Amino acid sequence: MIVLTGLHGSGKSHLCSILKSEGCYIVNKREILSRMFLDQGKGYSFDDWMKHQYTTPGNDAANMMLRILDYVPKDQLIQNMLLVFDAIHNLAEWEVIYTKYPNSILALVASPLNVRASRNSIEDEILDKKRVQYWHESSVEGKSSCLMSHVEACFNGNISDTVQTQIVREFISTL
Repeated sequence: MIVLTGLHGSGKSHLCSILKSEGCYIVNKREILSRMFLDQGKGYSFDDWMKHQYTTPGNDAANMMLRILDYVPKDQLIQNMLLVFDAIHNLAEWEVIYTKYPNSILALVASPLNVRASRNSIEDEILDKKRVQYWHESSVEGKSSCLMSHVEACFNGNISDTVQTQIVREFISTL
């Protein structure tokens, strides 16, 4: 499994479209959360449901990731060798995925600040400040680490589709 991370507007979704065109199956976390909300979110707005899911006792990023992975179609986990998970944003989520799928690779998608700013809203910039904090959260009490220290691949989200496709093909050939 290839697991993506990156700031808002870095090019993760666009990279997913290229990976999909190269035969990868894309698992979009936000789409899964939307399905979970439809199944379980009665009486809440989506945003309130999300806050509730991640902050109530017994719920945290690790438990949510376990629940999210349960929503991934099982036939896709078995049949598709090139599964791409879009996207995670903290160490706890990564540790759940890596424990369950130890051959997973964490890939960062990065773009320059001015490029991200042109793609983002003010709200995205505020959310990115939180996202960077999440990258540096400790997943186990007393153990500190950074999500970025687990990155094994990096994609530039600001290059032409032609070059990105060549890079994706080369990357896939090494798996």
